[in-house]
Amino acid sequence: MLVVGLTPLILLSLLGLPFLALVPYPASLFLVLALSMNAAGAIGDLYIAARLLFTPCDVLIQDEGETIRWYVPESRR
Repeated sequence: MLVVGLTPLILLSLLGLPFLALVPYPASLFLVLALSMNAAGAIGDLYIAARLLFTPCDVLIQDEGETIRWYVPESRR
């Protein structure tokens, strides 16, 4: 879930940033806008990724699109 959630942000950023040096100035404005919108749209993914890094291995996570359910074992409550 961590890899899938962060892949769009990382790949599009890594592919888009080098193009800033290659494209002419007017096109670079659109590229900066597109990269900014991609980063802004990934805020929720970054939040989930941060939570995942501090989540114990025995917690199950169910991604339902708009919501995410965290199933914590009874022994951890």
